Amino acid sequence: MIVPTLKRGAVARSYLQVVTTSTAKTVPAKYTIKTGSELLVIEPEYIEWSSAQELYPFVLQSLGNWDVTTSISPPSGFVANQPSLSTQVNSELKVLQFTVTDVGSDWVSTKVKHKVKHNGKVYTIDSKIGIKLSKELAKKKGLSVYGQEPLPPDPNRK
Repeated sequence: MIVPTLKRGAVARSYLQVVTTSTAKTVPAKYTIKTGSELLVIEPEYIEWSSAQELYPFVLQSLGNWDVTTSISPPSGFVANQPSLSTQVNSELKVLQFTVTDVGSDWVSTKVKHKVKHNGKVYTIDSKIGIKLSKELAKKKGLSVYGQEPLPPDPNRK
């Protein structure tokens, strides 16, 4: 997130999000806001894998009536319990959750597509959910904790 330059004593307001799965794992989250009335789509920045199956939650909050269909495309070697989930969000909070299973794996990000409808208009939001492995799973798989993804930027690394 980029914070604008502030004068001494000034305040910047921002949404900071985390998502907690039904198995009590908490991960940082990112969000997209669609206007028309308003739809807030909250999804994990990454999912930390510690076993062969993990949950991928999505939180939807709206002002007004929105139809949302969320589709995920896990990488090769992973299977989602559903290719897509749909719901109607009408000035409320709703949650969609996929179960993804590792069946032989490319440890890379999962592609996500949200198709949202509001007042006769259709919007598409494309994103990715990163992957992180527990230290134990990474060691077992012979990978870094970031799987096969490039390492995130580190200002201390040369």
